[in-house]
Amino acid sequence: MNEGLAHRAQTQVLGLRREIQLPMVLSVSLAIVWFFVPAISYKSSVYSLDIMGFGFSVSFLNLRNVIYSALPLASLGYALVGGALPIVWRTKYSLYLSSLSFALSGSMMLTSLIYVERYMHYAGYSLLPSPTGYFFIYSPVEINVGPPTFLVFTLLGISLMNLWKGASWMGRRLTLFERTIRGLERGDLKGLLRFLKEINAPFTIREWGIETEGMEIRPEGSTDKINLLFPRGKTRIVIGKRMVIINHGHDIKVIDHKQLIKYLFNELGGKETKVLVEEYAE
Repeated sequence: MNEGLAHRAQTQVLGLRREIQLPMVLSVSLAIVWFFVPAISYKSSVYSLDIMGFGFSVSFLNLRNVIYSALPLASLGYALVGGALPIVWRTKYSLYLSSLSFALSGSMMLTSLIYVERYMHYAGYSLLPSPTGYFFIYSPVEINVGPPTFLVFTLLGISLMNLWKGASWMGRRLTLFERTIRGLERGDLKGLLRFLKEINAPFTIREWGIETEGMEIRPEGSTDKINLLFPRGKTRIVIGKRMVIINHGHDIKVIDHKQLIKYLFNELGGKETKVLVEEYAE
């Protein structure tokens, strides 16, 4: 059982889209890099102030002091949450929350910059902490932007692209779900046969369509007439190019192709496998 769970977890991770893997990798990289490389730095010949992932690092000659701050830490936290959400919760709502998290991460970084400009620099004077207090020294500085800043706003751009395109904008191979849907929209049942094989559902090919456990699946316009009002025991499914009719007993439903695939998956293979999920679509 443990081996099965491990295999399933490995499959879920390896099966992630590149559009989802990229933000997670970049957000983890940001968390590592920002503790060693400043996002923004103020430098002169004798003085430097770096906005790091844990706060503000101030150096004067050979003395170095650290002012811990929640602003950069919050920026890091939001970035990590934004990268992890689409992996944990594979729906379109996670893409909205991911974009919001990265936007908050960027805003926290900008707030850190505003804090430094407002409280740690004034008219060419720079703040210098000491063991006994704080004082200002006159030392004109240059502002440099480091890699963490570019990473944060790159993450925001990628998340917005994922939100716009449904995490499907990089070139990739179509999933079984997508191939099956496209085939049904063209009136082709070959993709449905591949799907039934994938979930290990027994079926028989008939002249009029496909027969499987308690179901008859027919294309629209089948020459073999069926009685939708008084079926005899089996569930009858008629697949058209735009909609699908399911007749079970005296219950008739009209659904779309996506709902049909999920219906068949739950009825025939849902207890054995979870490979069929249309991610980030609903």
